[in-house]
Formats: sequence, C-alpha cells, structure tokens
Amino acid sequence: MAVRNLGAVTIWVAQVGSIRTTAEGVVIGTVEDDSRPAVPVRCLFGTNNGVWGIVCVDTGGNITLTHKFNDADVIWSFIDISFSYVIA
Repeated sequence: MAVRNLGAVTIWVAQVGSIRTTAEGVVIGTVEDDSRPAVPVRCLFGTNNGVWGIVCVDTGGNITLTHKFNDADVIWSFIDISFSYVIA
C-alpha cells in the first residue's frame, strides 16, 4: 500500500504467509506517476538465515521485494514494514 500526503509517500508492505523472492527481485506493487521517487529508495527489513530482505521503490514506480547475500530463492513467512520518502 502506498499513501501520499503533502509531498511525502509512505509504503507499507504487510504479508502473512510465504513470499518467495529471487535475488533479482519480485515486483509486488507500483506507485502512481506523481509519487515516484527521484532516486531509488530502499529499506532493509531483517534476515532469514543470514539473508537481508530489501523493499525498493525504483524511479519507474515499481515496488520490488528482493534479498542480498544469497543467489537462491528465499521464502519470507511474515513481513510487516513501512517506510517513507519525500517527493519534489
């Protein structure tokens, strides 16, 4: 979910149950054109057997779930993270 308020955008990713990601990432949503960041915005959200999870909003408006430090698929059983960024 993305919410825009007075030049700030808040992204909330909440999922109970498993989400499987690849090291390349999986697009889980988008933001409207007027809510796209000028530079990619990333948020780390924890580990799964030493693998860091990352939510990214790219300049094209895609919200991507990915991970680092492992080339294999990773299953995230519970995610509840929010972060905000400012748009010009």
